[in-house]
Amino acid sequence: MKAAVNAILVCLVVALTVGGLLVLGSASAAFAEFRFKDPAHLLQRQILWAVIAAVSGVSAAMVDYHRWRPWVIPLLVGCAVLLVLCLVPGIGVRRNGASRWISIGPALFQPSELTKFAMVLFLAAWIHRNERRLAGLRHGIVIPMAVMGTVLGLVLIEPDFGTTMLTFAIGIVLLLLGGAHLGYISVLGALLSGGFAVIIYSDRERLERLLAFLHPERYADDAALQLVEAMRAFSLGGVAGVGLDNSVQKHFWLPESHTDFIFPIIGEELGLWATLAFLAAYFGILLCGMWIGWRAPDTFGRLLAWGITLTIITQALLNIAVVTGCLPTKGIALPLVSYGGSSLAVTGLMIGVLVNIGRHASGLVPDPDTLAIKDGLRHV
Repeated sequence: MKAAVNAILVCLVVALTVGGLLVLGSASAAFAEFRFKDPAHLLQRQILWAVIAAVSGVSAAMVDYHRWRPWVIPLLVGCAVLLVLCLVPGIGVRRNGASRWISIGPALFQPSELTKFAMVLFLAAWIHRNERRLAGLRHGIVIPMAVMGTVLGLVLIEPDFGTTMLTFAIGIVLLLLGGAHLGYISVLGALLSGGFAVIIYSDRERLERLLAFLHPERYADDAALQLVEAMRAFSLGGVAGVGLDNSVQKHFWLPESHTDFIFPIIGEELGLWATLAFLAAYFGILLCGMWIGWRAPDTFGRLLAWGITLTIITQALLNIAVVTGCLPTKGIALPLVSYGGSSLAVTGLMIGVLVNIGRHASGLVPDPDTLAIKDGLRHV
């Protein structure tokens, strides 16, 4: 039973990745043909990134997750440096009004994706180290939020509002799970919510997205275009779908159909049953991740497992909520499915770490703390 959880987790991740590649091949064909004169261009690049994700995941699964603890600060500082480089002309790449990428040869890397993992790693290590002092204001709120605010502030000014909001939310949940005072967390949540509201209302583009969400019929040709076309894609697909590679919406009717809005293409081509199957796969990953965290041998492993799981699943739910009209439009990828190498590679890394925690929870790998205790008893 215990060893089977890891196997189920890996199978679900592989199924989502392979399913995503199949749909991506169709969803990206028209755009790739127009942009690169090769309909398979983006699919080929995504397959390469999937191989990198598999290698990083397998490698992480073989490394004792406790070995990540000494690298918490270096990784966090490294992410901060990369986020700054995104804003440097000539190094950072600016697209659609945002500077979120660094050019590495022919590829682009998005540091904010790695930052999500670095932040979960930092919080898990911080809470593990200060577990008995976490109920206090200094260790439970001030210090961890200062670190989060500094690093995620760099993500916000790219700008990447969605990743900032997502990572802050996961951080607050981890602090709460770790034992931070509920009253402090409530006040913090209210302050952050107010801050995000100010950011939204002070930015015309974000405000238009909110208004388009509330009144899509008024903005059907502008801010609500993606939502309207996404709903049309689901409607065209119905229960059974129009068939793989037969999407109408991918032919420039639905913007970002191979990235943030790939889920409607799944609904259009493969139908309602396919979208439910994808949802079931994410739900299965949620159950596996929660079980692994619950069975982890220490606080660090438990919060690291829960943080990784919540990061992946919350992002998936936000994406699906956006494309189905349950939340205002915001650019956020569907994990393991949307086109994007950085997201896929980092998600593979996080899944590998989760699998390693599961190996410890299953008793397949001895806990180093337990080995140290046993070694000490031998010398008594």
